[in-house]
Parts: sequence; C-alpha cells; structure tokens
Amino acid sequence: MKGSPTSSTKEGERAGSRQPIALHAEDEVFPAPSADGEKPARVLIVDDEPINRRLLAKHLSACGYSLATAAGGEEALQLLEQHPFDLVLLDVMMPGLSGYEVCRRIRKRKPIQELPVLFLTAKTEVADLLTGFDSGGNDYIGKPVARAELLARVRTHLDLLFANRGLRKLLKERTAQILERERLIRELEAANLELQRFTYTVSHDLKSPLITIRGFLKLLRKNAHCNQWEAMQRDVDQIESAALSMQGLLEGLLELSRVGRVAASPQEVPLRTLVDEALSLLAGPIDRRQVEIEVSNDLPIVFGDRIRLLQVLQNLIDNAVKFMGAQNRPRIEIKPLRRGDHDGCCISDNGPGIAPRNREKVFGLFHRLDPDQEGTGIGLALVKRIVDVHKGRVWVEKPKGGQGAAFCFLLPKPPGHTDASIG
Repeated sequence: MKGSPTSSTKEGERAGSRQPIALHAEDEVFPAPSADGEKPARVLIVDDEPINRRLLAKHLSACGYSLATAAGGEEALQLLEQHPFDLVLLDVMMPGLSGYEVCRRIRKRKPIQELPVLFLTAKTEVADLLTGFDSGGNDYIGKPVARAELLARVRTHLDLLFANRGLRKLLKERTAQILERERLIRELEAANLELQRFTYTVSHDLKSPLITIRGFLKLLRKNAHCNQWEAMQRDVDQIESAALSMQGLLEGLLELSRVGRVAASPQEVPLRTLVDEALSLLAGPIDRRQVEIEVSNDLPIVFGDRIRLLQVLQNLIDNAVKFMGAQNRPRIEIKPLRRGDHDGCCISDNGPGIAPRNREKVFGLFHRLDPDQEGTGIGLALVKRIVDVHKGRVWVEKPKGGQGAAFCFLLPKPPGHTDASIG
C-alpha cells in the first residue's frame, strides 16, 4: 500500500493514494557491505510505481549497492530465478500478486536465513505486520520511508546475512575437518592393528628359515670336521633353500609396502592385453602342469596402474595353477564380469576349491591353506591390496555349475567410459 508524506496512513489508504514514497534527505551514509569481499551486495527492488523504484534505487546506488528492479511480483520471481540476490525490498500492495504472496513463493525456494525480504508498507497495524512475518518476511519499513531507516535496515539485514553465511561456511569447514580427523584416526587405528598382525606374522615366518639355517650350519660344521663332503653339499643346499625362502618373503613384503605409495599414472588398459602378458610370464608352470587355458574374447577395458593390474592377473593365474590339485585335465577359464559401473573378470579353475570358511582368510598376509605348498603366502594379500587401492573389490567363490574356485575382481569404470570390449 502506497503511503503519502502529507496525509495519515489510514486516510491515504482509504483514498486509494498512489503517491511516491517520501525518502527524507538525511545526510548519513551507510556504505554497502560486500557479499564476497569484492562484489557489492545485490538488492532487488520490487514496486509497481516507477517513481518509487527510482527513489529507492537512487539512495541505495549512492551507497554502492548493485541493484535490479521489478514492476510486479511475476517479474520479481523471474529475476530471482535467473540471478542471485542478497536482499529483496518488496512492496506489499501491488496489482496481480501481492507482496505477501510473492514472499510466500520466495520462501519455497529460499529459506528466511538465506534471503532477507523487507516489506515496504503503510499498513503498520499489528495484524498487518504479523501477516507479513507469517508470509516469510524478515522485517518491514513503514511508509513514508525515511532514507536513514531504509539504509540502516538494509545494512543491518545484510550484515546479519553475511555473518550467517560466514558462520555456515566455518561450520562446514570445521565439520569437514572433524570428519577428516575421524577418518584419519580410523585409518591409523586400522594401520596399527595391521602392523601388529604384520609384526607377528613376519617374525613367525622369518623365524622358520632362520632356524633351518642355524640347524644346518651346525650340521655343516660337524660334517666338515668329519670331511663328509656329500653331507656338506646337502647342508649347503638346505641353507641356500632357506635363504631363498627368506629372500622371497622380504621381496614380497617390499612389493606389498610399495602398493599405494609408488604408482604410475592410471590409464585405460584392455584386460585381454594384460591377461595375454600374464599368461606369457607364466608359460613355464602352465606348460609343466599342462593346464588348458580358455580366455573370453569380450574382456572389458579397465582403468588403473597397468603394472599393478598385471600383478593382479599374474598372481591370480599363478595361484590357480599351483593349487589345481591332482587334476587329470587341469583347466582355467577367464571370463568378463560387469556389474553396474564396475568391470573386471573371474579366473576359475577346476581344482579342489576353497571351503566357504576360508574364502576371506586366503587374502590374509602369509596365509596358506596348505603349509606344505610352495609360495610365500603374500601373493593374494598383494592382489587384495592392489584392488583396494584401485577402489575395487576382490573375492573368491565357487564357479557356477562346476567345481574348483573362482577368483573375481571388479574395478570402477574409467571416466567417460563407453561399453567397448576388446576381442
């Protein structure tokens, strides 16, 4: 409702007065606050009277505000949809949508703490003011509008807005810091637990070849004293075997420690290419066991550290060859695996398989289901570590419709992937 500077509010309203807002010419200046440290606060003025828009804009622009004006509610809502504003000066009595209705619609998009709305109204009765607050208004400026009051209220609400934004930003940063600290604590606790297990298993597995070396050194001295050269050669062979075992353990541990710390840039790699390389590297044991290999022609493209992913395939295929058991026709199948936004493959054998109770244990460091079988017990732990670093998953299951074990892994698809496959 437009107020008149020369008549009472109620008389002006009864007469349907449409006189301009009277902006008193006080000299006090309230410089516009900055929204982000550089750009001035942006204010939207909504009033159907052109002279009122000009007068409000004159005094706000003199203080450095960035301004936009709207002649009605629909235009104001469109501007709010298209541009960011820090505060809205909203006339109550307008043709079409009233200021109250405009404010209600604004609140469906912006909560009261994110966009202050100040009503311009000559209706200062308590019931009218409550209607304004109920519709989502932050404050009101009575007509006739005093310049000092206009600038002071606008500045106050913008100061509160920017202070609130700063607090929300600070709270978000502190919350992120707390969550990051909690994540690091969890990782540290897990690392400490892993270190304890690691220390125990390393000391246990390295102790065995050391005991062997010490024992055969005693025999070597005894046999040397008696000039038993054949026995001495056997002693030396046993010492060398134990030393090689220790070397294998230490090299495996070193390789395991490098995963996640030393890595090449990730790239897209055809899984079929990696499989062929792994089979070439394992040609010796595959030929000795006369293992039949069947590789699918539609293996996917994967994304990651090429060298590490080759290690995954080499270890999984080598594991299948080693633990084939007394199989007359040993066979390994390598098939694609696709689930949602992850790709990978399954390497299945027709060996004795792995009991369900041991399927998680096999990925543990130094874990060997058959203590008499050759190997360090690090291979599958290395596989799991590499897949984990790639944000993937690896597991073992029973092949569908057959015997043996199927080791499967999935990796996230490369950025901007297409569902291409390599033949």
